[in-house]
Formats: sequence, C-alpha cells, structure tokens
Amino acid sequence: MSTSKFEEISFSLNLLLFMFLESEATMKIPYGYVLAGEGIAIHEERANVVRSIFEYYLAGASLGKIVDMLLAKGVPSPTGNPKW
Repeated sequence: MSTSKFEEISFSLNLLLFMFLESEATMKIPYGYVLAGEGIAIHEERANVVRSIFEYYLAGASLGKIVDMLLAKGVPSPTGNPKW
C-alpha cells in the first residue's frame, strides 16, 4: 500500500481523535484508546489489534478476511462479543 494511503488513514484517525476531544457531545472512545484524566491514551493490547487490522488492510485483505483473522485470534469485538 502506498505511503499516501497510510497518511490518509493516519490523518483520518487523528481528525477523529481531535473531534472526540473537542466535542461536548457524548461520543464513544475509538477502539484502541482509553480515557486517561481529561484526555485519551493508547490501550496497548487493543492498539496491537488495530495495528493488525491496518496491516491486513494495507496488504489488501477484504473486510471478511480481517474478520476471519480476528475470529481466529480470538479477539472479542469492541462490545465484548466473540463475533465481529
């Protein structure tokens, strides 16, 4: 995958985090992050899951293949369900 695609994804995630931090509305914290004081911090265990998802995506894996990988690794969904 090209660097520009990675930069686009990175920008989108940073924008999402900025919107979360600046929002007065109730929003869910993005998967891979936890509340830390008045900000958010990386949840290392879940961050590794996010990294795996992006690695598979950047390698060209379909959404179905990514879900299969998560199921095979026994990674629960953000809501705790065994299925994504």
